[in-house]
Amino acid sequence: MQLPPMGCSFLRNVEVSGSGYLFSNGRFIREYNHCSDVALARLQDENYGDNPFVNLRQNRVTINEPVLLFTGPGHNTYGHWLLDFLPRLFIAQKMLGLVLNQFPILLPSGTPSWAAGMMQEYCNIAPAQLLYYSETDDLVICNRVCIPTCGHNGQYAMHPLVRETYARLGGSVAPEAKRKICLSRRSFSLGRAFAARETFERMAAERGFDIVCPEELNFTEQAALFRSASCILGENGSGLHASVFADPGTIVASVGFNWVQCHVNAAFEQPLINLNRVQMLEPVPGEPQRFTTSEDDLYSLFDMIERVQQHGLQNAITGYGDS
Repeated sequence: MQLPPMGCSFLRNVEVSGSGYLFSNGRFIREYNHCSDVALARLQDENYGDNPFVNLRQNRVTINEPVLLFTGPGHNTYGHWLLDFLPRLFIAQKMLGLVLNQFPILLPSGTPSWAAGMMQEYCNIAPAQLLYYSETDDLVICNRVCIPTCGHNGQYAMHPLVRETYARLGGSVAPEAKRKICLSRRSFSLGRAFAARETFERMAAERGFDIVCPEELNFTEQAALFRSASCILGENGSGLHASVFADPGTIVASVGFNWVQCHVNAAFEQPLINLNRVQMLEPVPGEPQRFTTSEDDLYSLFDMIERVQQHGLQNAITGYGDS
């Protein structure tokens, strides 16, 4: 699959608002990647609260010095930082070198505090370099901007530079003995909830998996955790995207299907196993969407993992139990 060239675009008179809507001379700047296309779709939804066409920004802020822009919709999601935003920062550093230190990095006010930690830990970006604007109130007029390209083709076929960078970051930590890890989402309640989580984690422990909560670790420890894995098991979600730190050949197994994860594991040469047979439960107002699967299907998932480990199917992408 052909990938676009990596680099940086330099633009003048760019307007920024909301979660990262970019306009030039009244026209939307479409970057032809997933996050940019999400922004374009939101602009066509009058009911979307972040839509700058509906909620006009009253506070105009002008920035004369050059700024770096690389985030957008998804800026509050861990997986987007791993796959979309940090790779763009890697590319900017590769292209600009020390000059990048002179660019304030413009971020929406809703950017989670841990994102600053990621940038500092993985990219050596000082928090003082970060410049926040109000997503709800500000229209930021940037006289000069630098916009790095994505680290993928727009649909998560990853550029080799991304793999090389994450391999370097993962390789910078002391190696540990390989082990099987199961990512627990017990502390998360947003988006969706796995009704069979307790059974799932109990079965994982019985099969020799360590139950881990990566969010309880600092970023160096997170990289070391995934580097130590021979198998990464978890619920479908962005937590599995941290397999970018794992070695080639590491098995990734997911309860539920995620097309982005397929691209990630293909790029990093990691066999992927999906348990596709999940059932969505009746929604409850005010609560996350709940889903579940049967114990028999969970048993079959663990059996499949053991077969892949035993037979060394290092290039497998396996899905079974269609919904």
